[in-house]
Amino acid sequence: MFSQILRSRLTRIFALLALIAFGIPIGAQADMDRAVPKGQSRPPICSTSFDPYKVSTAILRACGYHVFPLEKVVRLPDGGREYVYTVEGVRQINRIPPSGLDLTQAPASVRNLYGIPPKPSDPAALARWKAMVRKAHFITPPKAIITTNRRASTTVTDPRWSGYMATSSSSSTYK
Repeated sequence: MFSQILRSRLTRIFALLALIAFGIPIGAQADMDRAVPKGQSRPPICSTSFDPYKVSTAILRACGYHVFPLEKVVRLPDGGREYVYTVEGVRQINRIPPSGLDLTQAPASVRNLYGIPPKPSDPAALARWKAMVRKAHFITPPKAIITTNRRASTTVTDPRWSGYMATSSSSSTYK
């Protein structure tokens, strides 16, 4: 019994090492078979965890992902930028303020433009708000928004975070 368990674990370890040696990321098994047309097979990478922003559009489409390219970047009057996409028929806009803009001192209309919550009037709340706004970090949006039809095994909502959680009954490592 012990030798069977050991043999099974060694087999998994050698399989993982082989995947790593070929540069294929390791992770959760993707459940994307329904996204592949009948008679076609998915690339091997589709069954692994990978960064969709580091592979070709052809691979993404073969794995069942949808790619929505950046349509335009608009320079705003204050020097900020607006990144425009259309995702499944819905216009999506991401605004990035100009570097050096102090959002704690900016007018309410500018803060609203960049998604900053309204400035509170209570002194204690104002101190927390200023600390939060000073730590705001804006990231330049990608050249495309990528979506998938994958369903997560667990949905988690928390006051600080909301999203999906990948789980596995095996000893998979997620990176």
